[in-house]
Amino acid sequence: MKKILILASKRSSKKEEFITYLQKYFDKKAEVVLGVFSDLTFQIETGNIIVEIDNRNINDFDLVYFRNTSGFQSMAAGLSIYLESTRVKFFDKSFINGSFVGDKFTSSMRLAVNGIPIVPSFVCWEGALTKTKKRIVEKFGFPIVAKEVRTQRMQRVYLLKTLKDFDKLPVITGSGSPARYLFQKFINFDKEFRILVLGKKIGIIHTKTLRDNTGFKVGYSDMDEYPEFLSPEDVSTIIKETAIKAANVLHIQIAGVDICREKETGKVFVFEVNRGPGIDYDTNVSQELSKIAKFFSFELNIK
Repeated sequence: MKKILILASKRSSKKEEFITYLQKYFDKKAEVVLGVFSDLTFQIETGNIIVEIDNRNINDFDLVYFRNTSGFQSMAAGLSIYLESTRVKFFDKSFINGSFVGDKFTSSMRLAVNGIPIVPSFVCWEGALTKTKKRIVEKFGFPIVAKEVRTQRMQRVYLLKTLKDFDKLPVITGSGSPARYLFQKFINFDKEFRILVLGKKIGIIHTKTLRDNTGFKVGYSDMDEYPEFLSPEDVSTIIKETAIKAANVLHIQIAGVDICREKETGKVFVFEVNRGPGIDYDTNVSQELSKIAKFFSFELNIK
């Protein structure tokens, strides 16, 4: 028997009628299920992605139809990225076209399905979090990093140290929209780097400001700390190659890749790939401006 999942932003009598019609039409030839995006759970690790809805693996279905995505375009894009890598048919594939300009969630999905070493993560909206938080704890242990998927510059990043901390997460962002979180394994790293990738080459590498993980909200230890600019030869080949691959996977030609090396294992993890990365305009400190200018000259064949 074939299995069909109709995904919508919310349940309604009209959608229930649609499901009833399809069930009668297919009779015993196909199972038709109505699901809502808020019940989806994503467990994201490089080379091992698990997507479930109501504790049922999405790969159990032969076809997924996005009936309505209002308020869940990011989740539709992230799910599209995953389904494209599986045998599961899905409609409509137009959501993939917008996935590159998504948020931390869609970027993580794109990187993971392409073999880039990302930080192991869970994504689930409010509807599924109550059922999933214990599973997240069992998988990662405490502490757990919670990032609002649209956050920038550490504005809405939290460190969860108990189950009660899940309930302390803000449910509304500063703009008034519902907050949606990426839950990540806490990585104990020795150094974190920001790598400016220009096309398929390394432009600049500098260290990142140390994080302050002592409180509930994660911040920087010293906002006045200057980054240390490094020679590319001082950074391992695997870190540089991973940064270039991550930027290229997301089709970003000028990217700021945040990447680290785990202290205990030496494994490399990509935290984020940023479009329009922050630039130090003090040419006495950084060569970022000159590197970007040279990149433009190369692309335009200006000699």
